[in-house]
Amino acid sequence: MAGGLKRAMLAALLRNRRRMATQAPTHDPYAAPRAALVVASARPGAPLDALLLGFLVAFVGASVAGSLLHLATLLAPVQARFDHLQLAVATRLAIQLVSVASAFAGGYCCARAARQRELALGAVLGAITLVVGALSDAGNDGALRNIVFTAAVFATTLLGALLGRRQNGHAVGAT
Repeated sequence: MAGGLKRAMLAALLRNRRRMATQAPTHDPYAAPRAALVVASARPGAPLDALLLGFLVAFVGASVAGSLLHLATLLAPVQARFDHLQLAVATRLAIQLVSVASAFAGGYCCARAARQRELALGAVLGAITLVVGALSDAGNDGALRNIVFTAAVFATTLLGALLGRRQNGHAVGAT
């Protein structure tokens, strides 16, 4: 009887091994995940929120950097090394460059937050930035220099919006 039991157990073991060999393992820790990857499309944001975000990025960036540059010019070693006129011109140029960079960042943030009509919102943001810049610079001389600067701010705002549009996955030539 012991021999018949051994044969039955051996036959069951062989059947089990054959079945296990034909089936795939249930869990392989080194295999890639089998779940389907689903990428949720980002919903468009509110245009007003996007404009507010873009303006805050542009305004705060330019204001903070301008304040820091003004504070840096008040340091005694800086004032002793340069003439006051040279220092004023260099500070104004540096603030304008930082303002242009902040306008680019504001246009980019506006387009990324909106995810719809990026270029139109970038143009609106550029116009808002121009109006606020003109109001804050009212009464200063050098109107031609300010016109060139405001055109550069508007253009870089649109470039930032264009880059944001491209990052959103929209074609650049499409409307």
